[in-house]
Amino acid sequence: MAKVFEITVWTRGVVMDKEGRDIANAFGKAAESEGNFVQAFDNYEDLPDRVLVTTRKYVRISKEDIEMKYTYTNDHPDIVVVAEPTIVKGINILRGMPEGGLLIINTGRPIEYMLKFIPNASVLSAIAT
Repeated sequence: MAKVFEITVWTRGVVMDKEGRDIANAFGKAAESEGNFVQAFDNYEDLPDRVLVTTRKYVRISKEDIEMKYTYTNDHPDIVVVAEPTIVKGINILRGMPEGGLLIINTGRPIEYMLKFIPNASVLSAIAT
């Protein structure tokens, strides 16, 4: 069974729902253009119709057909994208991430400042803002 590469995108409901979907779909389309199998989907547990509630979008990428088609969360994200920077406060955005993950935060603040709010940042191999 081939490795399934997982990407989780954190956004805020209603006001950023489309942006989150666009980010997830961009990763998916890029991987698909390289011949990979891709799944991109919303997390239906998050109730995105509530204003400013945190929501997640997911992408899975694999060299082979993805068998876990009906699992609607990424339990071990290799990449986490945070579209709205205040989400890092009070939420374990890296939950389940294996060693060597990548974090991308949409912010102009220094990385050192953002890392203050991420309790398990030691699993990261890279962070970008």
